[in-house]
Amino acid sequence: MSREFIKRCLEEYDGGLKEVTPDDTRAEKYLLRARHHLRLTDKLIKDSDEFLRDNDIDPLSLSERSTLDEHIDDDTEELFYDWAIIGAYYGIYHAILSLLVSIGYTSKNHSCAIAALEYFFYKQKKVLADRKVLVIKKIRAVEKRMIDDAWTMKDRREKTAYGVALSTERHQAEESLKEAQWFMEKVLTILEQVKKVPPKKRVEDYQV
Repeated sequence: MSREFIKRCLEEYDGGLKEVTPDDTRAEKYLLRARHHLRLTDKLIKDSDEFLRDNDIDPLSLSERSTLDEHIDDDTEELFYDWAIIGAYYGIYHAILSLLVSIGYTSKNHSCAIAALEYFFYKQKKVLADRKVLVIKKIRAVEKRMIDDAWTMKDRREKTAYGVALSTERHQAEESLKEAQWFMEKVLTILEQVKKVPPKKRVEDYQV
């Protein structure tokens, strides 16, 4: 992401980016929220898999089915792969906020937060791999699509080729969790390095 966009986040966007005093205590609080979201993501995937097995459906065979209507009752469905993807994204998002507040920034705008992550920790400091930055954006896109779709998907059973769609959701949920867990590990490593630098020096190092 360009320096110009980061400057717009600081100057124009309400809640985009705000300069603050580097705060390691607040960074730890964001990490706690991130871990909470990842635990929820893992639970949602496991609970959904268990629900399928209880209904005599192998979670790994979903792509072979064109419909699940005869196996699952609408009123008792407990499949949460879609919300698992959302949970994984929010785990990543709070980890990003942890990094940002540690170097003197805060954000209420998801696009600006991700852009700041890319600008400071990929383009400037070279501590994030480009593939992982793209993965974060991809998970964000999936999460946004699911939120948008929630208003129109009152009855998911109306989808055609339900089995294939659900198989994709499950795969995306598992991949999202793995990427979020990797990201958390990376964030912890980066934070340990950041904390070794005095707050005043951090502000100087991470100026736009």
